Amino acid sequence: MKHLSKKRFVNYLLIFLSGNIYSQTIGIQDKAQEFWNEVRSAAPYIFAIILLVLIIFNIGKVTGENRDYKGFFTGVGLYLGAIMLVLIIVDWLLTLSF
Repeated sequence: MKHLSKKRFVNYLLIFLSGNIYSQTIGIQDKAQEFWNEVRSAAPYIFAIILLVLIIFNIGKVTGENRDYKGFFTGVGLYLGAIMLVLIIVDWLLTLSF
């Protein structure tokens, strides 16, 4: 009985180890690189549109009787700081190679 289980274990081990021989390249890395290239080319436009929408929503702080220039520029500055942080992290992640 023990001989049969050792034989089965060896067979499973050989099948497991030979998996790399029969593996195929399915092109995931190329597809991911194409996707990141598209994201990089579209990112400035997306961030600019979001910035314009943010400015339009915060323009009420600058117009009217109770003007709050500090609140307006603080909101826009925080957005720009967050966007810069996101861009730095994404750029760092894209430079990593696995």
